[in-house]
Formats: sequence, structure tokens, C-alpha cells
Amino acid sequence: MAVDWSNKPSYFKRFLASFLDSLFSGWPALVGLIITLTVVAANDVSTDPNVIDVQLSGGATLAIVLSLFIGCTLSFVLFVWNQFIRQGRTGQTVGKKSLGLALVNTSDGTPCSGWRSLARIVIVSAIGSATLGIFRLVDALWPLWDARGQRVVDKMLDTVVVRVAQQ
Repeated sequence: MAVDWSNKPSYFKRFLASFLDSLFSGWPALVGLIITLTVVAANDVSTDPNVIDVQLSGGATLAIVLSLFIGCTLSFVLFVWNQFIRQGRTGQTVGKKSLGLALVNTSDGTPCSGWRSLARIVIVSAIGSATLGIFRLVDALWPLWDARGQRVVDKMLDTVVVRVAQQ
């Protein structure tokens, strides 16, 4: 199946899909952080509002360590499943599916593989770090003026995000 280049999604839809994916994989870490802040606030023994003097018991320390560890681990697992396994099989993350988008190969329109999904993140992270974030910004904004709506990394990997029928 060839890619229908006229079927490119709006930039807002792509942004919203990415935001939904961040919420999907990030909520456990956020819950862990909220638990941590709650425990720290409950154990602040300072009477001066400008000073934080926290004295944690062993149970409070354990609650902080466990909540952060479990939250971050679960977030990582959800991220890997959503970005590499799910998107590698179907071309859709949770966010893309909810908005009727898919990441496909430009050559034949099939879902991009898990390896290409991984490469998209590794390439943007590596070059983005080497350029102090400039590449990340350029890559994120590139679809705004690209005729095919591709990011720079999509051009490197021969992938494109397209609209698909929602099921």
C-alpha cells in the first residue's frame, strides 16, 4: 500500500497525540512524586516557613524510595510498551490511536517497526544532546513547513505520520 501524502495530520493533532502518550506513560512517576512530596511535607518539623527541616523515620524513607522506584519503573515499562512494542506492531501509540494517526514506512505504508521507533527516539536524543537541544526543537517544528509533514528524523528513517480510520 502506497502512502497517501495528502493524508497528513494537523500539527496540533500530532502534538496532542504526543501529549497523550506522555500522560499515558508518565502518570505512575507523577503519582510516586506526589507521594514523595506528601511524605516530605508531613515530616517537615521546621516552624520557619522559609526553611525546610525534614526528619524522616525509616518507614517514611522506605515509602519515598518505594513510591519513586515503583512509579518510575512502571512509567518506563509503559513507555517501552507504547513506543516500541505497540507502535512497532500497529504503527500507533495510545495517543496516535486515540486521534486516528499512525506512523508508517514511506515505501509501502506498513506500520513502522519497533526498531525504527527505537531509532527515532535514540537519534533525536543523541543529536539533540550533542546540539544542546537545538536539533530537538528543529525536529519538533519541522512538520510545520514540510510539504509531507515529516520530522527530520522521519526523513532519516523513511517514516511518516498519517491519518487513519479510527476503529
